Amino acid sequence: HLVVIWSELQFDPIRTPNLSSERLELAVNAISQVYSFEELTKQLHTTFQTIAELFSVDLTEKQGTGARVMRFIEANCRNQSLSATNTAEYFQISLSYLSRLIRQECGMTFNSYVCTLRMEMACELLIYTRMTIQQISAQTGFGERHYFSRVFRREIGCTPSEYRKQKRALLDSVNRTS
Repeated sequence: HLVVIWSELQFDPIRTPNLSSERLELAVNAISQVYSFEELTKQLHTTFQTIAELFSVDLTEKQGTGARVMRFIEANCRNQSLSATNTAEYFQISLSYLSRLIRQECGMTFNSYVCTLRMEMACELLIYTRMTIQQISAQTGFGERHYFSRVFRREIGCTPSEYRKQKRALLDSVNRTS
């Protein structure tokens, strides 16, 4: 059903101007990679949250430029070519103004914010899917697996494989006790 929803929505930009087909496609693809009922339940929950978020964001003139910029970054952070320069060009603002907006909205630099978003997605994919490290690297906008692993270790404190193993072991132990 989600594939049908996705195919219908991606072609209606008027009804869903904030729809990130990449974000929805990632959620749908993640469902096909699960290997347990608990994982399927969690992934379906995440997918439906994604769909709800995509419909709830109202990019009207009431929203400030800062909020629109943040939504744009969130929707496009999987794109490896996303940069502060092309984001500023898209919104027709200067790089320094873009930097101020992002710092006001989240207290981070552009690159830190994008990295944080990508790490959050990578962590979820590592725990709840069977995707390879290479696939996750590509899906989250890092591109090259070795670069992804290096950034992941710096930000999270362990390799992606170690993280997956630790978190799945924790989930398994919680599931056995409940």
